[in-house]
Amino acid sequence: MVKTRTMVVALLLCVLMLSGCTWWGGRNNNSRINEYAKYYKGSDGIQARYVSFPTRLYYYGAQDTSANDFTLGVELWNKGASYSRGGIYISGYDPNMIMFDEIPIRDGGVGACGIGLGNIGFGEYGVIVRCDGTEVIAGDRTSIRIDSIADLIRGIGDRFSKNWWPSDNVDFSVGYDSSYGENFFWINVGDLYANVEWYQNGILLIQILSGINFNINGGIEFLLAGDTYEFPGGESDFLVYNGHIVDWPIGLDQTQQTFMMTSCYLYTTYADPVVCIDPAPFDDVRKVCYPRSRTWNGGNGAPVGITSIEQENSPRKIIFRINVKNIGRGTVWDPGQLERCSPYYPGRVTLEHKNTVYVGDVRVGSIGLIGRGGREGISCYPNPIRLDPNTQAGSTTCTYPIQFTSIKSAYQSPLVVELWYGYSEVQMRQVTIKRVV
Repeated sequence: MVKTRTMVVALLLCVLMLSGCTWWGGRNNNSRINEYAKYYKGSDGIQARYVSFPTRLYYYGAQDTSANDFTLGVELWNKGASYSRGGIYISGYDPNMIMFDEIPIRDGGVGACGIGLGNIGFGEYGVIVRCDGTEVIAGDRTSIRIDSIADLIRGIGDRFSKNWWPSDNVDFSVGYDSSYGENFFWINVGDLYANVEWYQNGILLIQILSGINFNINGGIEFLLAGDTYEFPGGESDFLVYNGHIVDWPIGLDQTQQTFMMTSCYLYTTYADPVVCIDPAPFDDVRKVCYPRSRTWNGGNGAPVGITSIEQENSPRKIIFRINVKNIGRGTVWDPGQLERCSPYYPGRVTLEHKNTVYVGDVRVGSIGLIGRGGREGISCYPNPIRLDPNTQAGSTTCTYPIQFTSIKSAYQSPLVVELWYGYSEVQMRQVTIKRVV
């Protein structure tokens, strides 16, 4: 009996120890070691799917036009951990036969603008804007995309009436410089040190790229909060497309049409692993921590995942190699080029517009990315990260200057990383259309 009790107690202790290890990060010690960790898992972003989709349509002739009408329903759900703004596009059908009220197709398209991010620094972001193949100059028809950034941001909040959207707290200033042969603009984010948490998880990216117009080439725009502790489950929306069969080829009894739905959206990936800062990495003494690599196998709550962060220490600097990969089901885009994601965009789309991920934020404590002023901070190269088209993977190396070099004891600190990118996914459904005359 004593032996049996001893075995039971030992078994219970083992179970408790294993549970404790799992709770404190034994199996998932690379996520947030707190109650919020569950939100930063998986590879989902915006999930878009057809609902109320007709399997068969009928054409009743040109005289009975109302009978030729139909609707398509699209359900949106933000299942990842980032705030997102984007557009939904329906294409693939014959525009001579079918028209949608929400998709005004124009011959030759209506043009679009691309926004090139550059000189990303803590509190300051440079952009170069090109519209229809030419650079934006002050005073032309597209200058509102730059000169009225604050108005554009407020306009997003007004269109969607989101109580979480910061339409009244915008503190942006815009500068302009053409001395380098290009029309270079920069955006200063006021008081970013005080509000950096508030700008996390996609809010700042959406604000900076508020000049992107998802409605300009046949899209319907959306703005959705992600699956976070503030919005458990994430926000959802429902879009309705009103279609009409407007023409029918002579002699045709029935045919099939394909409706391709393309979702294009801005998204971010967030991670905050605890790293070991060791100003004396070669001292053979007892320490509270030792530098090591971090790996993520279950994603970060976004379609682009940080697969691992490798760390290398020296007495004055720490080198972090951040490895990223497209782990979702879609395509990674340069976030400033998302207007090209529309199937109705009139210009060419090349590889340079895709597979681009920006390091929007890297911080150890209060030390962030180096800005235009060149003050001491973290430098990352390359930035942006170009994903290999075949492996869909890439990396950047970030160098952090150790602040307290006189300290000989190692200490732990959170490393905050946020990646910025655009993303798109495609879904196709086919419908049979039959003539009834």
